[in-house]
Amino acid sequence: MIKKKPFQEIFNLYFHGKYSFEDFINTNVKDHITQHQFNQRTVLSVNKKLTEFHKFINVFVVNKLDYNASVCFSYAKNTTVRNCLEPHKNNKYFLSTDISNFFGSIQSVDVMATIQHNINKGNIAITDIEQYKGRLQKPQCDLGELENSVFFSKK
Repeated sequence: MIKKKPFQEIFNLYFHGKYSFEDFINTNVKDHITQHQFNQRTVLSVNKKLTEFHKFINVFVVNKLDYNASVCFSYAKNTTVRNCLEPHKNNKYFLSTDISNFFGSIQSVDVMATIQHNINKGNIAITDIEQYKGRLQKPQCDLGELENSVFFSKK
């Protein structure tokens, strides 16, 4: 069995002093996001610091969540666009769809419930993940895996 470590210890080992844990906990996400308008859509981009925080969250939290492997490729782990298209390479057409505001429809309470469910099952080997002062930095990268897990755990 994996030995559980406090989340702050894992954070410090991962970043080697580049960022403080207090900075991570207290970072105002809005200060690190830029909005861009393209036609009728708003696209968000995050700066380097927030991107690095998101990578950390993905490695130590999101990648440990249960997920539904039978859903479309864009919401499954360890897949690429190539994996999605390869079985259809000899077809004349591809169907691509976009659900309006899909990620925006996921509530933070659903994300927290999913993470707590996975902690209870032992999927996440961190002892104090629930002690984020009630906050989880909303990850902007690899959202598909997180959303997949949220819907999967609601079954």
